[in-house]
Amino acid sequence: MVHDMVNRLTDNPALRTFFTLYLMAKSSEERQVLSKQFWQEVETLQGAELQVLKDAFSRSFKQLLPMVNQLHEKTLNLTSTIAVTT
Repeated sequence: MVHDMVNRLTDNPALRTFFTLYLMAKSSEERQVLSKQFWQEVETLQGAELQVLKDAFSRSFKQLLPMVNQLHEKTLNLTSTIAVTT
């Protein structure tokens, strides 16, 4: 499920890796460490590499709202199905 969501969110390999590790982290501390490491690496990027990452972030964030809406609809449908069967 995480891989499917991340694949729908971005096609950028660096972001896919980060998002996957972040979403699969077992604690908030682990997420903080991953986030800190990621942003430290981003700070080393320059020129075209940095622009590619910025563009990938922009595309990813545009995907978030539609994905959240789809998840919300699926949750409502599942809740309705459970309510009908019980």
